[in-house]
Parts: sequence; structure tokens; C-alpha cells
Amino acid sequence: MIQRETAPWLRLLRLPNLLTVPGDPLAGWLLAGGAGAVWSWHVPVAMGISLLLYGAGLIMNDLVDLRVDREERPDRPLPSGRIAPARAGAVALVAILAGLLAAGWLGVPVLLVALVLVVSLSAYNRYLKRTRFGPVAMGLCRGLSLLLGAAVVDAPASAALAAALGLALYIGAVSVVARHEVSREPPAFLFWAPAAAVLA
Repeated sequence: MIQRETAPWLRLLRLPNLLTVPGDPLAGWLLAGGAGAVWSWHVPVAMGISLLLYGAGLIMNDLVDLRVDREERPDRPLPSGRIAPARAGAVALVAILAGLLAAGWLGVPVLLVALVLVVSLSAYNRYLKRTRFGPVAMGLCRGLSLLLGAAVVDAPASAALAAALGLALYIGAVSVVARHEVSREPPAFLFWAPAAAVLA
């Protein structure tokens, strides 16, 4: 019974992808000077904030795609009815509010990064996903996730900013490749995109 209830949520939240998220703020904290500092409970909280906001973004993504998924991917948790859309929306909202409250508890810098991340996630899902700016927004979200950890450290964070930019470029490049992977005639520049992604 428990497995039947949790399995759709694990699929909705794309568990394998979700497990890649906590490393972003951890890397940001280390690059911003955390490697030379005493371990702080602020770091796992920042990792949790990143998980909450990323999970909310995944739910928003499927809510926005619900009409299309009912026709093309009816086996997914929302169109199949295994998770009610209203319930999924409520969970996403609670995750966002919990993430912002925790970010506010960690301080103004973390809260500001979290707010920009929420705006970026919302803009990507609602308006930018199918435009040419979609990969840029996707990369920005992962870069901001890294900066959540950097914002915990009260020190210059040029290395973390550079890493966030590199991560954003990498995710953006991979997103461009993924967008055209099933095209019969992909744009010529995609020939160089994988190399550009690795370089980034």
C-alpha cells in the first residue's frame, strides 16, 4: 500500500535527478571558502532548500504540461490520475514556502538567491520552456542552486560565481542538445554543442 502511494511521487519528482541537486549548494559553500571553515548546520539546510525548490520546479513542469501529457504521455502520475493535480500543486506551493522560510532563517543573502531561483523556476515552466531562452533559464536555475551554498559564507565568492556560471553554461548546452536529439535535421551548431558543454 505504501509503495503504491509513494511510487507515483518518486516518479513525479524524478528521484535519480533529484539526487544530483544537493551537491550544488555543497559545491558553492566549498568554493566560497567553506573548505577552510568549520562545518556548519547551515550547509545541510541550504542543501535541503535546493531540494525543496527543485522538487517544486519539477511538479510545476508537469502541471504546465498536463494537457499535452494527457494525450502523449498518459501513464505519467498526473494525467493517469495517480496524483491529483490540485494535490501536486499544493505540495509544490508548500515546498516553495518551506524553502523560502528556511532561506530567510539562514539570512538575507540566502533568501535573495532563493527568491531569484523561485522566479527563474516559475518563468522557465510558465513562459520560457519552449522558447529559445528555455536552456538559458534551465542553466540559470542550476547555477543559482550552487549559489545557495555560496551565500551561506560571509566571504568573497568569486570562485563560486565562476563555478555557477560554468554550471549554467554546461546545463544550458546540454539542454540545447537534448531539445534537438530526436530532430531529423538538427541545427549545424549542435555538432559543437557537446564539446562546448564539456568545456563549460
